[in-house]
Amino acid sequence: MRVSPDGKWVVYNNGNAELWTASFPAFTDRRRIFAGNARAPIWRADGREIIFDAQPDVLTAVDVKTGATLETGPPRPLFKMPQGSGSSTVFFWTMTNDAQHFLLRSNGGGTEGEVEQLNVILNWPALFAK
Repeated sequence: MRVSPDGKWVVYNNGNAELWTASFPAFTDRRRIFAGNARAPIWRADGREIIFDAQPDVLTAVDVKTGATLETGPPRPLFKMPQGSGSSTVFFWTMTNDAQHFLLRSNGGGTEGEVEQLNVILNWPALFAK
C-alpha cells in the first residue's frame, strides 16, 4: 500500500493482485483501477500518475487527477521490463520523481545464491565538470 503525495489517497493490491485506490485514512471511495495481475504501485511525486508492474513484467501507468474525488484514466503500457526484474515478493525497479527515468534490475545471468555487486556513484555530474 502506498499513500499519495497529498496524503488523501492510497493505492494497494487486493487479495487477487488487482490494483485499487481508496480515500485515506477513512478507506472509503474505493475503486479498482487495474483488473489484471499488478504489483509494486508507486505514485509519481506530483500525484498525477501511478506506475506499476502489470504482469508479466510490463511497466504500466494510470493518469490520476486528485481532489475531493479521485479520477483515473485507462491503464497504458510504458515498456516491457527485462526478464528477472522482480520476483513474487521483491521488486527491482524504481523511478525518478517525475517518472521520466527508471532504474531496473536486469538478470545478470549469475548463478543461484551468487552475490551481485551494485555500484552507486554519488554526485556523478562532478565527474564531468573538469
